[in-house]
Amino acid sequence: NVDRLEHGELDVAVTSVTPGRRSLAATPIGHKRFVLVGPPQLVPDHPFPSLADLGSWLVGRPWVAYSAELPMTRRFWLSALGRPFHSDLRLVAPDLRAVAAAVAHGLGVSLLPEFICADALARGSVVEVHPVADVVPGEPWFACTRLADLGREQVNRFVADLALPGPG
Repeated sequence: NVDRLEHGELDVAVTSVTPGRRSLAATPIGHKRFVLVGPPQLVPDHPFPSLADLGSWLVGRPWVAYSAELPMTRRFWLSALGRPFHSDLRLVAPDLRAVAAAVAHGLGVSLLPEFICADALARGSVVEVHPVADVVPGEPWFACTRLADLGREQVNRFVADLALPGPG
């Protein structure tokens, strides 16, 4: 999408990294938080006393992910749980909506951006396994535009509308 933006095929591209190209500007518009979710029938109905207990419970559980490389999942397991990833990877789907749907259908647990599973959490088709937002680093969102378009009122208004209100 950044290439298409740079070539004038798009006016705005939303990315999780700044593009690092001189012809493009990146405006922070929000922050992506992560949630550890699972199907209600798989998740215990009692909270885990600690991350170590959560880690022990997760070992060997079915897991669903968007990438076979599991970059965010592996970082979570190592940094938050203090152990390498050791679950049963049941499904890899390169679309986060498909991953959320797979969790809702009982295929396993996953670490997902909150906005992807917010509706499913509200409906109860997935549940939060354990609060991890404080131990999983979030990722920023940027609205990228061409520098030449910074003077276009419509583009500026659109980017301003994308920005999420801050806390408070």
